[in-house]
Order: sequence, then structure tokens, then C-alpha cells
Amino acid sequence: MNIGKVQEYKVEIGDKEEALTFRFDFEAIVKFEERYDNSLEIINKYLNREKQYTNLIKILSCCCVEKDFTEDELKKTISFDFQTMKLFDGIGYRMLMGSLDLGEKDNSKKTGKSKKN
Repeated sequence: MNIGKVQEYKVEIGDKEEALTFRFDFEAIVKFEERYDNSLEIINKYLNREKQYTNLIKILSCCCVEKDFTEDELKKTISFDFQTMKLFDGIGYRMLMGSLDLGEKDNSKKTGKSKKN
């Protein structure tokens, strides 16, 4: 079974000249579970667009590779404008959905045939 590749995203934040890497891997999951007793609930609420930005900050604060952000520190670092929020929302969603993908290939795309039940 191909489990897939861990997706990561590099983003310049604040006055940093170097981009920070955000990756939802086992290290991030462990950190997330240690910080939040209801970690799965936070992820589900984010994916269902409930308290979207509150939950996104919680998730992203555990996913940064170079820096161990607190929620408050990350909130103060990220600007609140449409482009930034759109970028981080896209990263959060793709990062989580990519981690939930088991890497199974849909062979109907290769052959041009549709699957029948």
C-alpha cells in the first residue's frame, strides 16, 4: 500500500527572511495530541468550517517544523487580510486532507473507463 508523501508548505511569515515549513506529520500529530485533549474534534470542526480560524491556528501552531509556536504567538505573526487568510486556509485544508489520503490510485482515470457498482 502506498501511504503517500507528507505534504509540506513553505511560507514567509512576519519579518522573517526565510520561509517557515508547515507539515502535518507524526511529529505534528503527537504535539497536537499533547496540547489538546480534543485534537480529533478540533480537526473535524476545522474541516466542517466550525470556528474555522480558531481551529486553524491551533492546527498550524503544531505543524511548524522550524519553530514551536504558541497560538498567541502565531496569531500575532499572521496578518489578517484576504490573501493571507485564503493562503492559510488552503494550506490547512490541503495539508489535512492530504494526510487523510491513503494514496490509493483510481485506475479508471488511466484507462478512461468509469467504475461501475
